[in-house]
Amino acid sequence: MVLPKDILEQDIRTYTDIRNEAVKKMDKVAADVAAELKGLKHKAVSIVSLSGKFVDGHFRSRVSLKHAAELAGLGVIARNYLLTNNKYGNLLWFTAVVTSLELEPDPLATYQVCNNCNLCVDLCPSGALTDENNFSQKGCRKVCYITVKGVLELRCWQCRNVCPYKHGIND
Repeated sequence: MVLPKDILEQDIRTYTDIRNEAVKKMDKVAADVAAELKGLKHKAVSIVSLSGKFVDGHFRSRVSLKHAAELAGLGVIARNYLLTNNKYGNLLWFTAVVTSLELEPDPLATYQVCNNCNLCVDLCPSGALTDENNFSQKGCRKVCYITVKGVLELRCWQCRNVCPYKHGIND
């Protein structure tokens, strides 16, 4: 799902609310698609957007939706460790359906969406992007996510906002 462009200009509560509503909608669509596929006698399971848990200081999920999206040809993982699409930029959020139905894959995206300007690296309050070969999930999550009254709240999206390609290549 593409998040609205103005989400980057919102306060913490509004940004979180918009993202959480998008997640609910996407997860319902994925569940509906999986049910439809099962009705057609295919094996299918939906992978919800916010699934996973912390293991040994790292967030682990059954499927890395970002990496799956890259392998599905939906974009390229940029220096800010966000999947970025040439048309929609990094304002993407993912869910998935894993199925036994044979599908023809799209080609991998071959365009460049990052010029290594390092704005994201320089502005990251957690230092999560400092090592180009090792994104610090734990550091990022420590600064960016907190739980308020049982609801996950996002506190930082500087890497998303500062990116020159946040709205796509032609931004």
